[in-house]
Amino acid sequence: MPSEIAVVIITKNEERVIEGCLARLKDWAAEIIVVDSLSTDRTAQICEANGARVIARPWPGSFADQKNFAIRQAKAPWVLILDADELVDENLQRELLKATREHDENPALVGFQIPTRNYFINGYSDHAWAPDYHVRLIRNHRGIAYDTSSVVHEKLKCDGVALHNVRPNGELTKRLDNPILHYSNTSFSQIFAKHNMYTTLEVEKLARSGQGGNLALRIFRPGLCFFYYYFVKRGFRDGVNGFMIALLMFNYELAVYLKLWEARVTRDRTQSLPESKVAGIPSPSSPPT
Repeated sequence: MPSEIAVVIITKNEERVIEGCLARLKDWAAEIIVVDSLSTDRTAQICEANGARVIARPWPGSFADQKNFAIRQAKAPWVLILDADELVDENLQRELLKATREHDENPALVGFQIPTRNYFINGYSDHAWAPDYHVRLIRNHRGIAYDTSSVVHEKLKCDGVALHNVRPNGELTKRLDNPILHYSNTSFSQIFAKHNMYTTLEVEKLARSGQGGNLALRIFRPGLCFFYYYFVKRGFRDGVNGFMIALLMFNYELAVYLKLWEARVTRDRTQSLPESKVAGIPSPSSPPT
């Protein structure tokens, strides 16, 4: 029986990892749709060579917007949402096909939560970053879309109702057993670059919504974050890797705090100066001269 699952992926200069992702999809997916943000490497050519339909679309400013566009291009009854550095092994493939066929006539069910097994430097994290569930397989044409108010760590909504990733969603979602293999975080340079982008997006979102919060209280978040990943999530059972992950999450929250503080200082300084002098103040992102 042919698959009824479309796979959608958004890309930007992913020639290093995209072929590994597509190699495990092309023999069973009903369609593979790649929305590419004008890559300057061989991403588009590799995707086309592996049977994907490539749609070039400039970056709209948020992951949610780009993923929603990709989902709308799918024609199959079910849509699996992947990143370019994620892999679907044979066990998950079989479970995906079985789940969609068994629940095709269940109108109450709109999606499935799938665990992600996250790679870190030299091995997979089985504690600090696990279990890491996300709604990734959804029924198509059911009013399901990412919340565009979230520019990072985006979440799906069904007819305006948020679909939780880890918590149950009643009859709306079920949980699969086999994980997506997330082959990311292979170097600290890559991790720091990603965290720098994500923390900047998060601060911009907080600034727009007026939810920057009390900085005096927010200073405790990095330490609490370390405690959560190392002790509550039992990251210590991942050995040195678990400790490093907890440190990285501490650093992530610290970066958010420092960027919020910087934005507040810059705003206050600008407001306290005469208007004629404001133009001479360099923005925080301006390169030194």
